[in-house]
Amino acid sequence: MTRSTPSRLLPALLLSLAGLTSASPEDSIAWQQQNSGSQTLWAVFFTDSLHGWAGGDGWTLYRTTNGGANWTQLPQFGTDSIYALSFENDSTGWATTGSGRIYHTADSGKTWTQSYFRRGWITGLLFHGRDTGWACGSAKRGALNIYDPVIYRTFNAGTTWDSVGVSGPYSLETVRSPDGKKVFVAGFNYLTHSNDAGNAFWPPVYFPSVSDTQFANSTGYINVVDFTTPAIGFGVGRYGHIMKTSDSGASWRTVIPHNWIWLEDIRFAGVAKGVIAGERGAVLSTADSGASWTLRYPLFPPTLNASWFRALYPVDSAHIWMVGDNGLIAKGSFPSAPVGIFRGVGREKNSSFTLDPVSPGRLRIRCSLRSGGEVDIILSDIRGNVLRRKNLGRQLSGAREIVWDLGSVPAPGIYCAQLRLNGKTAIARRIAFFR
Repeated sequence: MTRSTPSRLLPALLLSLAGLTSASPEDSIAWQQQNSGSQTLWAVFFTDSLHGWAGGDGWTLYRTTNGGANWTQLPQFGTDSIYALSFENDSTGWATTGSGRIYHTADSGKTWTQSYFRRGWITGLLFHGRDTGWACGSAKRGALNIYDPVIYRTFNAGTTWDSVGVSGPYSLETVRSPDGKKVFVAGFNYLTHSNDAGNAFWPPVYFPSVSDTQFANSTGYINVVDFTTPAIGFGVGRYGHIMKTSDSGASWRTVIPHNWIWLEDIRFAGVAKGVIAGERGAVLSTADSGASWTLRYPLFPPTLNASWFRALYPVDSAHIWMVGDNGLIAKGSFPSAPVGIFRGVGREKNSSFTLDPVSPGRLRIRCSLRSGGEVDIILSDIRGNVLRRKNLGRQLSGAREIVWDLGSVPAPGIYCAQLRLNGKTAIARRIAFFR
C-alpha cells in the first residue's frame, strides 16, 4: 500500500468557502518554512519545542535539536516509507511504516531495530508514557489479497505488540487519546474507542454519511480525529467535512459541510486553538475551541500540482509543526494574548460566574446562566495558554454549583478563569494562586 494524493476530477479553483469564517486576529497563525526536499513527509513529532523529527517516503528522516533552525537528514534505513513517529525522549522512539513494520530506536533515530511485523501498513501511532502505546492500520488476511482494519497494542514499552481486529471496511488511519485512558481510533468514516487504555475496544461507531453532490457516486468520509477532552472531539477528511462530537463519538454534527478541500490532519494546541491541514496548501485555524474555522492558507486558488500538507504536531500554541509534499517542514505559531486581555470581560448579561478555594487544588464554581448551552470552564495563564479545562456538557439556564479538582496547584501567579458558552467566552475572572 502506498499513500498517495487521491485523483481528483475537478480543479481546486472551484474551492468553496461555505461555512468558513472571515479572518480574525485571535485565530491568525503565522508560518515559517524550515526545510524542503524531494520526498513526501508523512510524520512529524517533537518531544519539546527544540527536539523533533520528520519522516516520510524512502525512509527520509530529518532531526532538529534547535527548534527547526537546522534540520539534519539521518542515515537511510532501507527504502520503506515512514508513516508515523513517536518519541519518549531525545533518544528513544518508534516508527511505523507502509509495509506493516514497527521499528525502535535508542540513539535518536540514527539506527533502528524491528520490533513487530505484520504484512499491511501502519499509519497511526501514539504512546502515553513509556510503557503504553497503540498503533493502527490495515493487515493482510492470510494469503488472500484482502486487508482488514487492525489496532496494535503494547503495554511494555514496545518490546512486544499484540493486535486487535476491528470490524469495518478498508483501513484505520489515526489513533489519539486526550488522557491516556480514553483511546480513539478512526478511519474511513468510522471510529472505535476504548475506555481502559486499549485493553478492550468498543464496536465502531459510523460517522453520518454525507453525499457529495459535486462528484458522481461519491461520498465524503472522515479518517482523522482529534479530541481535546474525553468527550469533545473533531473529525475531518475527504471533501472538507468537519464534524464535532460532545459525547465521545456517539453522535456527531457537521461544523462545516463538504467542499473542495481534502483535509489530511487536525490537531489542537490546548483546548481553544487548533489547526487543520490538507490539500494543496490548505490550512484552517480556530481560536474558539472549534466553534468556527478560518481558511488561512491558501489565500488564493492553488494550482493542481501545489504541495499538500500531510501531518501536524503541536507542542503549544507557539510551536506547531507541519510537514508535507516535497520535503516541506514549516513552523506555525498563534499570536500571544496580551497581558490582561480578559480583565473585566462579562458578555453574558444577567449571568454570573465566581470561583472560591475549597482546599489546595480544588475550587468551588458557582454560575448562573441566562441562557443554556454547552458549558466549559477554562483556566489559562495571562498569555492565553490553556492549563486546565472542565467540560460541564449541555446545561439549562439557571444556577449551578460544582467543585473542580485541578489535580495539582498551579504555580503562584495571576491566572484567568473563563466560562465558555457554546465555545465562546461568556464571562472571565482573574484568579490568583499562592503558596
